[in-house]
Amino acid sequence: MRRPEIQSAALMFLALAVGGCGLIGRTDAAKDAHREAMTKTVNEVTEVTQALDNNKSVEEIEKLKPQAAFPLRLAVAQPLHGYADRVWTAAEEAEILGWSAPLRDAGLISEIVILPDIAYTNCVWNGAGPACALNGIRSSAARMRADAVLLVAINTEVDGWVNPLSILDLTIVGLWIVPAHHRDALSTAQAVLLDNRSEYLWAKVQGAGNASIVRPYAYVDDTGVRRSARLEALKALGLDLVKHAPEITRY
Repeated sequence: MRRPEIQSAALMFLALAVGGCGLIGRTDAAKDAHREAMTKTVNEVTEVTQALDNNKSVEEIEKLKPQAAFPLRLAVAQPLHGYADRVWTAAEEAEILGWSAPLRDAGLISEIVILPDIAYTNCVWNGAGPACALNGIRSSAARMRADAVLLVAINTEVDGWVNPLSILDLTIVGLWIVPAHHRDALSTAQAVLLDNRSEYLWAKVQGAGNASIVRPYAYVDDTGVRRSARLEALKALGLDLVKHAPEITRY
């Protein structure tokens, strides 16, 4: 092939790549990821609250009263999501413990403790269901002399896509240097605040977090962006709990 023909072919290939950026670029996958993460989170919280109400009539549920007095010694359980990301990272534990000061100022808590995942690991891996996990969490909280438990469901979905510069992945330099690969992560979190003695449900709070990265192909990875989004969701969850603290303490 002569030089002009090579140049024409290269230009045509580049034009097709750029012209087709709508196919290369981001689609509705992000919206689908948001819906999937939210659905998983809501389902997990629903399963736990249903486990609370098993074998109880509506009349019995209505008679439930809180037995703990404010401020509470609050136990935060490991995330309800059973397999991926099933324990808090060191950064996430630090964020949760960072809620202590504003929640103490609001009169809601005296202290936050984080429950170990061993409290209900066997339930998760044996597929024993939310009732088993709930019993394990409440037993562990009781041993730590906690008045209340915060049950947290958190789920993260990652959307990956490439921009037109990904054509340079065909070269060694592009593979290692050109930022053509995107990862967008969304985390949704919901939590219920439960009196550990009476099973009285004080409140439900929620939060969401986003994180994005763009990297060369050789360095792109879901782990970092997933953890960043989870951390943002926990920050939002903590703020929502602080926001609702005054009405919770009125009970």
